[in-house]
Amino acid sequence: MSPKASEIPALLGADDVRLLVETGFMAISQGLTDHAAAIFGAIEAARPGSEAAQLGFALVDLARNRPGPASERLRALPESDAGQAFLGMTLVRMGELERAKEVLRGLILSAPDSAAATLAADILAGLAGTEA
Repeated sequence: MSPKASEIPALLGADDVRLLVETGFMAISQGLTDHAAAIFGAIEAARPGSEAAQLGFALVDLARNRPGPASERLRALPESDAGQAFLGMTLVRMGELERAKEVLRGLILSAPDSAAATLAADILAGLAGTEA
């Protein structure tokens, strides 16, 4: 009889997960979306329900020009700074600019010193640069 997932000790420590997430992000940045999906799949297998895996899968969807599934995945997650930044980015890609601005501005107000807020500010600056 197989043990329940909750009875299996964590296969990956926090540092291992962090390294895999960074590797997955690097794979996405190089256009290696199949490799990135495999990496995030490994994180999900080792840490079921991992936010990091779901964020990674959403970014893979974005890189594959599938913002709809990325949005669905991000909206299903508990709200987090990173999730909100990536949701804002996804909404931009979907053309939902007003909603994107609302999400990104809310993130900046709620977590002004976070890396996610810096990303949100950069996205908003890019939007301001395209408005004429």
